[in-house]
Amino acid sequence: MQRRPNSQQGFTLVELVAVIVLLGVIGAATTQFIRSSVGIYQDTARRDGLTQMGRFAVERVSRELRRALPGSVRVNNQAAMHCIEFMPIQAASNYLGKVSETPAVSSVTAVDFNYVFTAGDKLAIYTIENNDVYAAGSQAIADISSVTVGSGGQQTISLNSANQFPQESPSTRFYIVNEYVSFCATNGQLIRYEYASSAASQPSPPVGGVILAEAIRLQNQSGNAVNVFEFLPGTLQRAGIIRLNFNFRDDVVTDEWVQFSQDVSIRNTP
Repeated sequence: MQRRPNSQQGFTLVELVAVIVLLGVIGAATTQFIRSSVGIYQDTARRDGLTQMGRFAVERVSRELRRALPGSVRVNNQAAMHCIEFMPIQAASNYLGKVSETPAVSSVTAVDFNYVFTAGDKLAIYTIENNDVYAAGSQAIADISSVTVGSGGQQTISLNSANQFPQESPSTRFYIVNEYVSFCATNGQLIRYEYASSAASQPSPPVGGVILAEAIRLQNQSGNAVNVFEFLPGTLQRAGIIRLNFNFRDDVVTDEWVQFSQDVSIRNTP
């Protein structure tokens, strides 16, 4: 009898083991590749987020500081909190007449001025130092009671009470201000505060505030303490300069740092 050849063929145990080992090696390599790619993406996203947060903080603080009333900038760098305080300018123009002579004035005529009065507005003339802005009894800043529209682009700014301003502005310039603003950096947050009154000595910010950035540090990558805010008063040759030293460190990967250093020029002529 002639036997037919067996048409059914299979794998030997050795071949199956070899395939399983090979698939395991390929799977491990693929997993490592995917894990590495995901890690690179996470690192890139984290660094990009830290950089974008820092850029936003620098731009926001710089824009507001450029509106600072002359003489209103002051810095307080304490061990656990660094703050800069100022009064942002709401509007400005020129005035007619004299404001520093006797008798004291109860109103000021503004030219080329179109402004809508807001409760709490103040009139500032020739503020050149902190005492003009913050000292008790200073007459360089007066409370406004109302603003009325006149003819020829003029407006009359009425004061709450008669006020004799200490000096005339050489350029007959005045500013409208309303509130006080502070930016404060603690070890972890950059916060913006605004409030209606201040004091002769720079106060601690009130409770609350708006968080502008996180992960900000009061030291640099080398571990040395830095002044987050530095103020160089203006001179006859240059405007006042505020130097921002923002150092951000990632909370997850603690050796990831992003540093920003920027100078902001502010008004030097009251």
